[in-house]
Amino acid sequence: MLGVNGLELVIVHIALSWEPGRVALFVLGVVGVVWVLGVIATLHKCPHVISDRELRLRPVFAASVRVPVGDIESVRAITRSRSLKRVAEIIDGDTLVFEESSSSNVTVDLRVPLEVDLGRGGAGAVRRIDFWVDEPAVAVSAIRDRIRQGD
Repeated sequence: MLGVNGLELVIVHIALSWEPGRVALFVLGVVGVVWVLGVIATLHKCPHVISDRELRLRPVFAASVRVPVGDIESVRAITRSRSLKRVAEIIDGDTLVFEESSSSNVTVDLRVPLEVDLGRGGAGAVRRIDFWVDEPAVAVSAIRDRIRQGD
């Protein structure tokens, strides 16, 4: 995406001869590049984290959710594709979904309902959380290890 934005800047500059339009589109292109860089930075700055006590999910542009490890019943790698309106949303009344590119690839089932408030994404008690990680097998293994340590 970043490469496409950079290429777009060059092509528009060459192809458009009307100077005010060229300047306006150049400014919009630079804003787009900065926005993409910001998204990439947040992916590295705010990763999901598992500790001895909690799983902390921090999706891009959404509220952080803390799940006590003792409340996790099971975890599995399963890819689901949806097209939700928001990055974070409660669906089916009891499933919290954190999507990336309209997909999630890890599912955590909870022993007890977890109260979450996502603002416009909804609020309520959830029993399942679907989210995206870069390496689902590694994430599932790490979460299972923490669950076993807590038993």
